[in-house]
Amino acid sequence: MCDNPREGGQVVVQMSTSNAIPILRYACSSRVVPLPTARLNARRVAKMVKSPFIAAVSKQIMDFSNKSNLYVQQVPELAGTSFQECAFRFSDTIVLGCIHEDGSCVLNTSPDYTVQAEDQLVLLRPTTVASDQFHPLPTALEVEDQGPWFTRFQSRLGPAKPSSLSSSASHTSGQAQSKAGGNSPPPSPSSM
Repeated sequence: MCDNPREGGQVVVQMSTSNAIPILRYACSSRVVPLPTARLNARRVAKMVKSPFIAAVSKQIMDFSNKSNLYVQQVPELAGTSFQECAFRFSDTIVLGCIHEDGSCVLNTSPDYTVQAEDQLVLLRPTTVASDQFHPLPTALEVEDQGPWFTRFQSRLGPAKPSSLSSSASHTSGQAQSKAGGNSPPPSPSSM
């Protein structure tokens, strides 16, 4: 039997309580992952009571009938790229985080982190493209300077590579804006 979770997949067992977890672990291989849902659901309900918008956001993100959904995907073309640049290598995707080879997950990854070949990216991306057909752009989109909000955003990211962010528009960013529905720049946060 395969005890490496990366080889052969995992089996997730939903359990109403955590009482039987030791027995499950003793009787089954390490491929079996117990998931006690009573505590998980209690935490989720508590968060939703405190912040009701979480339910709406969770439903939108987890519903496969939406135009975008969460995916965990290995993107070998981005190995050796900074996490900051990954955000500009997709015209219609939000890069949320990274799952490392050891299984640890970091959402809101440091912009300086260099993506490794074994890493998987957590992506909010279109559902209309199959995973094997989904690829990043060959070069990073260049971002046109959009005023004070862009300067604040850029300063939060830290110094960028010249190829990642630029103060001049390029042919590539024009194409991305055309796909988004016109050549007008996106609205500033203050106008929303």
